[in-house]
Amino acid sequence: MTLSNFLSKLNWRLMVIHFIACWFFIYAFQQLAFLHDIELSKAYMSTKSTDNSKMLAIIKRFGYNRIYIETLWINLGGPVGFFTGFVISLLISLKNKWYWLNSVIVFVVIFLLMRYGLLGWHYLKQIFLSPGDLFKSITAYFLTNGLIMMAIGLCLFFMRWSIRFINGNRYV
Repeated sequence: MTLSNFLSKLNWRLMVIHFIACWFFIYAFQQLAFLHDIELSKAYMSTKSTDNSKMLAIIKRFGYNRIYIETLWINLGGPVGFFTGFVISLLISLKNKWYWLNSVIVFVVIFLLMRYGLLGWHYLKQIFLSPGDLFKSITAYFLTNGLIMMAIGLCLFFMRWSIRFINGNRYV
C-alpha cells in the first residue's frame, strides 16, 4: 500500500466523531461505577476531600478494604468505558467498510491523552454533571449523569447524521 493510498483511507471526520463518542463512554462508565457502593459514595460526596477529620471518619466507618474496592471500581470504570467505546467504533467501522485503522488511531490518541490526564474532564465536568443536580438522591445523580453521557455517546456512534457526516455527504 502506498503512502498516498494509506492517507486517502484515513477519515478525520470519523476520528473526531468516534473520539468524542469514546470520551462520553469513558466518563459515563466512570459515573455509573459510583453506583457499585452507593452508601460509600454518598458518604464520600458529602465531605470535602480536604477535610481530613471527615475522611478519617469515613475510613473508620467503612474500612480500608471496602474503600479500596470502591476506588478500584471507579478507577476501572473509565478504561472499561474506553474499551467498550473502542469496540463499538471498530465494529461500526468494519460494518460500514471504513478503514479500521481510523478506530485504532482514535484508540491510541485517547489512550495517550488518558494516560497523561489531558482529556479535559477537569474543565468540562461542571457541564456534564449538572443534569444530576436536579435530584436530591445520590443514586439518581450518578444514574442520570452516566446514562445521559452514554446516550450522547451512542447517538454519536449510531445517528444517521453522524454517519452521513463521516461519509462526507454535503447535506448533514
